[in-house]
Amino acid sequence: MGDMSRSVDLLRQRYETRIKELEAQRGDDVQDMTDDTHRLMPEGHTQNIFDDLCQQQQHDKCIELLNERIEMLEAQVDDYKKERDEWKHRYQQAETQRDEWKRRCEEFQDQACRAQEDLRELGKGCCRGGRQQQHGPLQCFDIILTAICLCQCCCFLTIRPAGWH
Repeated sequence: MGDMSRSVDLLRQRYETRIKELEAQRGDDVQDMTDDTHRLMPEGHTQNIFDDLCQQQQHDKCIELLNERIEMLEAQVDDYKKERDEWKHRYQQAETQRDEWKRRCEEFQDQACRAQEDLRELGKGCCRGGRQQQHGPLQCFDIILTAICLCQCCCFLTIRPAGWH
């Protein structure tokens, strides 16, 4: 009987070491259970039940309880790792999307600058100065509003050439 009790104690020490390793893997955001007297027990069991079982020489039940606790902690670590991997994936997706938005914004800014230049060119002879007009004042106003909207909103709009109104 003494050998079995010593075996359970050795097994218990080995499991305590394994539990500490598992707890370390779970990270800082999970409450450390090193000082918790119930840390060896699965849900619903207490340290006293474990000690009582060992004193009653029910070593198989003690080992079973230890195994349940290890399985529970391993499942928690697996869940934590899955959650961490999902978070990393979502973060990478968000970074990619942010880079895409930045690139598109730069494109729209370039288009806005080109639209401003086009507007200046259109304004040089547009609706004044006795030059031949291909569109009337309202259409000229529409071109100006389109360019202003493009510059202020960074929306993808283009200035329509004269005659497309």
